[in-house]
Amino acid sequence: MNSSYNKLVQNLEYLKLKQMMIHLDETIDFMTNNQLSFTDTLIKLTDYEIDMKEVNMVKSMVKVGAFPHLKEIKDFDFDFQPSINKQQILDFTTLRFLEQKENIVFLGTSGVGKTHLATSIGIAAAKKRTSTYFIKCNDLIMNLKKAKLENRLETRLKHYAKYKLLIIDEIGYLPIDAEDAKLFFQLIDLRYEQKSTILTTNASFRTWGDIFQDTKIANAILDRVLHHATVVNIIGDSYRLKDHFDKDNMSELALTKTVKFFRSYGLKCEKKLVEEWLNATSTTKDSSHQVGDDDLYEFNDWCRMKGTAYEEGIDDQTKIARLLEEVNRLKSEIAVLKKEKEQLEDRLGVTPF
Repeated sequence: MNSSYNKLVQNLEYLKLKQMMIHLDETIDFMTNNQLSFTDTLIKLTDYEIDMKEVNMVKSMVKVGAFPHLKEIKDFDFDFQPSINKQQILDFTTLRFLEQKENIVFLGTSGVGKTHLATSIGIAAAKKRTSTYFIKCNDLIMNLKKAKLENRLETRLKHYAKYKLLIIDEIGYLPIDAEDAKLFFQLIDLRYEQKSTILTTNASFRTWGDIFQDTKIANAILDRVLHHATVVNIIGDSYRLKDHFDKDNMSELALTKTVKFFRSYGLKCEKKLVEEWLNATSTTKDSSHQVGDDDLYEFNDWCRMKGTAYEEGIDDQTKIARLLEEVNRLKSEIAVLKKEKEQLEDRLGVTPF
């Protein structure tokens, strides 16, 4: 018996069935005490190995996902961002949207939790052994650009297109030239109605023409992204700023430091405008706060939204008035474009349909 036991241990070790080796004694005792059949005992013993392989597989899938952190939905402070529908986010983690090949777009200013939520959904997918990959938009563009120069663009596009869930983070933080926008479009087009994509952006959709520096390409990208998509518009304060800013005491020194930092990046900003931003966003900071890139991003977001219908803190009446102004402006632009089209048709002798 002892000889047989030792041989079994050696066999398990040779086959690298570590969990079965670890739990062998307790399984034998359990079998003896409960009069288990050979088949049931073998099932119980192999379950230990399978469970560990499942755990390792999940860890591997999460690692391959290249997530910036391992924050999950349970770590998200929904009370701090009441504009977010918690049940909707929890529904995303069931991965129903993947089966329907739908997209998700998280829209909001810097620091409101877009990346956290996108990552949490990605981790939920990876844990269910769904091929998932996270990448920042700028890194994605650089990789595609490099692949094009090396004549392997098609291979790289297929690589990103293969993931059942692709998360593209921070669209709009950095400008994308027209040629690079075409590379981005090719990837979105490959995934359209085939795979799901989660995007996070700080820019309203009407400004994507400026971001991609090509209105036609931007519209084509938006058409494919939004056709089967849920847009989650997050309106609220920054998590990062709430931890560092003292809302009751903004010193002159802190304001000066902030302005100096912004200007060091070549940003032309008046001290009064920066102070207005801090007050408007209900964020104040003491002199010990280290101003960083996140502050710069948030200030740029605020400046972009200022004076528009999407400016935070405005009442509904003001929002409606600004939307009407935007509608009238667009109508005027359309009228100008129609006139230019007619003039061009006259010069070319084209008969309009």
